[in-house]
Amino acid sequence: MNLAHYPQNLEVRAICEEEYLTSALICMLMTIFDKDKNMENTVCLHILCALFNLMNKSKIIKTKEEVREQLRRTKHSTILFEPNALDEHAPGSAERERLVEELKRQKEQRASKLELERSKTYVGYKLMWVMRMFLQGKKFPAGTLSSFKWRMYVFDIVRFITTP
Repeated sequence: MNLAHYPQNLEVRAICEEEYLTSALICMLMTIFDKDKNMENTVCLHILCALFNLMNKSKIIKTKEEVREQLRRTKHSTILFEPNALDEHAPGSAERERLVEELKRQKEQRASKLELERSKTYVGYKLMWVMRMFLQGKKFPAGTLSSFKWRMYVFDIVRFITTP
């Protein structure tokens, strides 16, 4: 998805921040700022600050054990990419009952995941994950950083971590 020429980038960013769509926010900022020659020096800092602000804004507090357990149970998936049992066709009544039960379970799971993905701990882990990814020279969702950009990103990460 290339949002570089999309005219409502600010609105999309606001939605991502309001709904705690951290992966979408990272992807959007990488795509837009990476293409803009005036902003390419600040991509990393924008992403780190955006995630840090989301983490501080979150009112939901989960323990690291709760976050790890939820991620283990859901195999690290996010609510955006889950299959929906309604997409399947179920002709029999027994099959329909099974689908209704599956939908109830999915609804509970989605609510739990949504709360998790909006928690301070989860966003904090996402912040550490993105720093690790940048330190390894990777881009999100795919690609690698040039050696010049990697050096800028490392400098930005060190500056971000050491600035009070």
